[in-house]
Amino acid sequence: MNTPHEEASRWFAALRRGVMSLEERSQFDAWKQSARNATALVEMERTWAMLGALSRSSASTLQTAQHRQHSRKAMLFAACVASLSICILSYGADSPFWTTLDWATR
Repeated sequence: MNTPHEEASRWFAALRRGVMSLEERSQFDAWKQSARNATALVEMERTWAMLGALSRSSASTLQTAQHRQHSRKAMLFAACVASLSICILSYGADSPFWTTLDWATR
């Protein structure tokens, strides 16, 4: 014979499934009449609720981490574009910086 917690998990899954025959429903009602069984079912529902809260918390933490990662990538990309722009603008043929340096005398 199964323990009340094992039976509670089976009935909990059947309830979550949402569709039970009339026979299953009457078996569930009879099973739930026992205080031990009803307590086991309540514990199963509490555990399920805690897991749901934990899952939502983990998802929120993951989204925050992903947002940070995207922000870092955006900042790195912006820094690369700015550096490349500075190099292109300062190395242009009309730039007085590069043309006034006297490399030969050093």
